[in-house]
This record gives sequence, structure tokens and C-alpha cells, in this order.
Amino acid sequence: MKRIILSKLKNKKDNNKTGKTICVTAVSPKLGCTFFSLALANFIASCLRENVIYIELKEESSLLGLVGENQISIGQRIGYSYKGVKYILTNDIEEVAEILARERGYIVVDLGVLNSSTAAVLNKCKNKIIIGSFMPWQRRDFHEFIRKNIYKKYDMETIHFCQLCRDKKGEQFFYKTYGCRLFNLPKIDNPFSLKEENFEDLMNFL
Repeated sequence: MKRIILSKLKNKKDNNKTGKTICVTAVSPKLGCTFFSLALANFIASCLRENVIYIELKEESSLLGLVGENQISIGQRIGYSYKGVKYILTNDIEEVAEILARERGYIVVDLGVLNSSTAAVLNKCKNKIIIGSFMPWQRRDFHEFIRKNIYKKYDMETIHFCQLCRDKKGEQFFYKTYGCRLFNLPKIDNPFSLKEENFEDLMNFL
């Protein structure tokens, strides 16, 4: 099994010479946007062994206390290095757009909750991941978010829509309503210490 996974990882790496921009956003706070973004970035660095920049686009950083000890230069900017991943912590949308246009490696953007201002960043990323929940008390928010921000504005099949907790009926209803798949977020205990069982799931988001 491990040999098969490593072979797929090699093919993924060989087929992507210029890297990829990945944006992770969520319907509302506390749905695991930062956690999953960290898992993707660390997977790219530790398993694909590729250079990766993690951009946290927020007014107040939740990562500075964790990753901020080792300061480095990333182009003309001050960034940080932690466990093989380079971090840029900013609230400047124009700065993020410039980085996405200039850099050629992997970039993971932790966008937080999507709004009219940050939509421009989502537009510039090749891979778009949107996290929501189909729990009964959150289902309506998920649908309203899609209809307001995504439906008829994007090609729905090019977006990874993800639910926080597995709901089989929710998956069926989602496909019937929007004509595209609702993915389940992989179960990850620690984004900085990934297990082999996480590899293939994470690879499918790249």
C-alpha cells in the first residue's frame, strides 16, 4: 500500500513542474480552515518534498506565536520558516495577489471566511477548497453561502466543496441540488505530524 501511495505521489510531482496555487476558505469561522490548510502545506513539504509558501490572510494572525521564531526573507518580504514550510502572515489583499502572480512554487492560502474583498484572491487560485457543514443547524448557512458567493459565478465542478462531518444524505442532496460532489475532509489528528493513511486523501486536493 505504501509503495502505491509513493508512486502516486511521484506522478503528482512529475506532472506539476510549476507548482500550484491552492485557496482554502470556509462558510463560517471555526470550521477547520486553518487546520486543513496547515495539513496541505505540510503534506506538500514533507511528502512531496516541494517548496511551499503558506499565506495566512487575516487581520490578526493565529499562527505567529507558533511559527514566528525563525524569521526569514521571502522575496522582498519578511516571512517565517517552520518545519519546512515558509509562512507569510498578512492582512494585505494586494500583497497576496502579487505573491500569487509572481511565485511559481506551491502556495497555500488560508483565506478564512470568504467575503467580497477576499474573493479576488480566490479567483486567482487554481485549486479552490470551500469548507462547510451539513449539520442540521449549519446546513442553511452552507446553502446560502453557495448561492450568494459561488453559484453561477464559478464552474462548480472545479471547486472542492467539503463538509466538516460526514453526512451521506447531505452528499446525495448536494449532488442533486448542484450537480457536483461534496467531499469529506480527511480525519487528521495533527497537521504537523501526518499519518500514511492521510496521504492519498490529501493528494486528491492538489
